[in-house]
Amino acid sequence: MIEKTLEIRGIYKKQLISYLQELGGVCKEVSGDVSTVMHDKWACSLSKQMTFRFFQSDVPKVFLTFKAENEETLSTLIKSFRKKTFRAGG
Repeated sequence: MIEKTLEIRGIYKKQLISYLQELGGVCKEVSGDVSTVMHDKWACSLSKQMTFRFFQSDVPKVFLTFKAENEETLSTLIKSFRKKTFRAGG
């Protein structure tokens, strides 16, 4: 299995799970503070949602660990996931 961990800031854990479900995953496990979204070709574990202080705001922070059987699947998944989490100022 190939593995990659990302730190996502500014998006709530519940929304990240929703994005993974839109990519075909199913939320299978919630043990303690860790959630797992499974797919036939990949899996993603989400850490407990933490916050950090930025000026006067508490910003959510979640670590995601993606796992896939091959590099191509992992690369395609992360590319699609990053499109969903992309934020641009206006």
